[in-house]
Amino acid sequence: MKQIILSSGEHFIQELRRAFDEIQISNKSVAILADSTTKDKCFPFIEPLLSDSNYFLIDVGQGEKNKNLETCYKIWSMMLEKRCDRDTIVISVGGGVVCDLGGFVASTYKRGVGFVLIPTTLLAQTDAAIGGKNGVNFNGIKNQIGVFNTPLLTAINTDFLKTLPDGLFMSGLSEIIKHGIIADKSILDDIRSAKSLRSEDIIPILSKSVDAKCKIVSADYYDKGERKKLNFGHTIGHAIESSNSNITHGEAVALGMIAALRISETTIGTDKNFADEVISLITSKIHLPQVSSFSFDHLQNDKKNTSGNINFVLVKNFEEVYVDIPVKQDVIMEIVHKIMSTSDGQY
Repeated sequence: MKQIILSSGEHFIQELRRAFDEIQISNKSVAILADSTTKDKCFPFIEPLLSDSNYFLIDVGQGEKNKNLETCYKIWSMMLEKRCDRDTIVISVGGGVVCDLGGFVASTYKRGVGFVLIPTTLLAQTDAAIGGKNGVNFNGIKNQIGVFNTPLLTAINTDFLKTLPDGLFMSGLSEIIKHGIIADKSILDDIRSAKSLRSEDIIPILSKSVDAKCKIVSADYYDKGERKKLNFGHTIGHAIESSNSNITHGEAVALGMIAALRISETTIGTDKNFADEVISLITSKIHLPQVSSFSFDHLQNDKKNTSGNINFVLVKNFEEVYVDIPVKQDVIMEIVHKIMSTSDGQY
């Protein structure tokens, strides 16, 4: 993994200035990608550090609907218009959509230019900006087109979380909980004991979460074995997200983890008390929406599937994870129907 900064306040600015000096950003062409929120609320913190560079800003639009090849075409076209060359650096300032777009655009423009990720949401700080996966959605299916490529720098400023709406904060928390389940149980203990997650208490928790993901990615960068653990909750989660436009990624992953825990009980003999304990933590920390729609087609197009099997990541206990476990359609749909019919949070 290349350089990661995680701090706040003036310390963040000082570290970012040093990092920009190391990657020699001065006098280079810099394409800034941001959305309608982050260009006004977050980019001004970084702008003073770019005074010696030739930078321009591209508004990529707000939300998941813009994470597609059409938006990439717009960005590539503007980069050509601005005569961006192989020394250009792309800086993404935003949430997961902006980070994914920026990494993919940079990795493909002129066969690859350097890029920097400055994630502004908790979800992006713990997940999208960590690990070198960059891509876009295609034909309504999540992350079908993309590349593996590590940014020159990932710069995490926890000050950006202070104004993050509760829904988006909880969306990121689901990925942190996931890392606690599959890689570092102490993360869950810290979440339980934190007086307020909407405070400085989140910094050591986030740091542990980033470390947990980095260790997994370092062991299996191209997602052939160990890294597949990170897909826990995402098989059904992605299908829920793709089928319900009002459900965020983090909410969908939380529901997907609940589904995977119940499937773990029936498929690999996971103890019900363990599943209940984890589900109780998830539901106590994350407000889960009602699932109104579910398309099995999205499961069949999941990237983790092999030889016609729908594969799951299942857990037996904390940090005891099994990948590529095929699960039959009737088992999956039984659990999905239970989740869709739940209105009292008793999953």
